[in-house]
Amino acid sequence: MDWTSNDLASYNIEVHRQSAEEFFGYTPDTLPSTIEPGFLIHTFSQHTQPFSVLSPLENETIDSNYPLLPYLDLASQPGDDQEPAIGDFMLCLMRTLEFQEQGNIVRIRAPLSFALHGENEDSVLIDLCLIQLNTTILIIVEESLPVVDIDNPEARVIAKAIAAFQYNNRIRQNKGFDPLDSMTFPAIVTIGTVPVFYKIPVTRQLENAVANDTYPTNKTEVLKCMVELPSHSLEEGMDVPEFRREILRNYEAFRRLSKKYWQCFAI
Repeated sequence: MDWTSNDLASYNIEVHRQSAEEFFGYTPDTLPSTIEPGFLIHTFSQHTQPFSVLSPLENETIDSNYPLLPYLDLASQPGDDQEPAIGDFMLCLMRTLEFQEQGNIVRIRAPLSFALHGENEDSVLIDLCLIQLNTTILIIVEESLPVVDIDNPEARVIAKAIAAFQYNNRIRQNKGFDPLDSMTFPAIVTIGTVPVFYKIPVTRQLENAVANDTYPTNKTEVLKCMVELPSHSLEEGMDVPEFRREILRNYEAFRRLSKKYWQCFAI
């Protein structure tokens, strides 16, 4: 799935940035209750080596108190393993923040079929998603290495929301429910460990336009919210404690917001 900003323009899709107050309806000010206080203040300068090469006793102490820290450490280190490490961190984080409620599971690399350009269905992989017992995709996460330009991962997560719309309606019909005319997907693009939050509305008109490679008459307006951090934080991300706290406040606001949206289309 290699969508770019050109594909968004081809299907009359625009992305508009909002402040946190506009996006969430208030300024995020609450930390998740499931996060240990020690995780909030830990600085990675406290050790000179990555967790992967610490002694077993040191790792056991860290794992038992702050299980997210080793995942955050690996996801923050540049190298060939950084991108899969970001996925591991996001999986652990979403479980820790209790996105995975009873009846919902977090999946990685979930395959979906995608009707595209009037051709046979293509196959796409969602990096990470929250799914309702294999019936309804609720949240979509697209992972990316720390970069300044987020246009391509942004376009990809929107394309995958369209694929999720097709998937959800197909499941609804298979289970005897009427397909829905629209769904708004909560979504996240992670730039390293820094999240960008999205509300992606998908309609049947947009789905049909993509499937048949036509230009829809109605514009699709996607809303996004970027955590207000200094620009260099895209490289540092959550390994900086002050950024970590602010990002976690936004995650908590997003978790609450997401549930309001997916309850509109969950089976």
